[in-house]
Amino acid sequence: MKEHLFNKRLTVLFGSPRRDGNTGKLLDVFLSALPKELAVDIADVYKWNLAPCTDCGFCKINNGCVLTDFPLLDKAIQESDYLAVATPVYNFSVPAPLKAVLDRTQCYYNARFCRGIRPPVVRHKKAVLLLTAGKPDSLGTEIVEKQFKAAFTILNAELIASVCSLGTDEKPPGQNSFEQAKKAARRLLLL
Repeated sequence: MKEHLFNKRLTVLFGSPRRDGNTGKLLDVFLSALPKELAVDIADVYKWNLAPCTDCGFCKINNGCVLTDFPLLDKAIQESDYLAVATPVYNFSVPAPLKAVLDRTQCYYNARFCRGIRPPVVRHKKAVLLLTAGKPDSLGTEIVEKQFKAAFTILNAELIASVCSLGTDEKPPGQNSFEQAKKAARRLLLL
């Protein structure tokens, strides 16, 4: 029994419109390699329907966000011990609902750089990226990884593994990607 995992929480930001698609399959393999003692919350960003950041300036002088749909995201970020982002790559970025989530982390950026709160998210986290891309070119996954590395620094999260399954327009993620996902799960928890 992994007693050190009791009361630990993994938040997964799931950015695909299809839970049973290629990204979902990669996520399922990742999750299957985690111990049962770890609490896992999967946030399907397509169901959250977060409004995009409007740069209204509220978070430059106040905690939180003026938009009322933010508390669920804030709670997940503040209380999780681990983060995972599972998403397809769309046009060298992520699907719009996940991009809205990424942009809404602006409140932590403003807390850090406008209000001097260091760190804006107190609990340190380890993070994993699980990416699928239709084309065999890695440029899109590289760009997404750079975007999340920057966001993770503001979220007090350290990216410890990225799994990139390329060419999924032609074939679903294969054994190599699945093995990488299992390794990422073990590395996340140092198992």
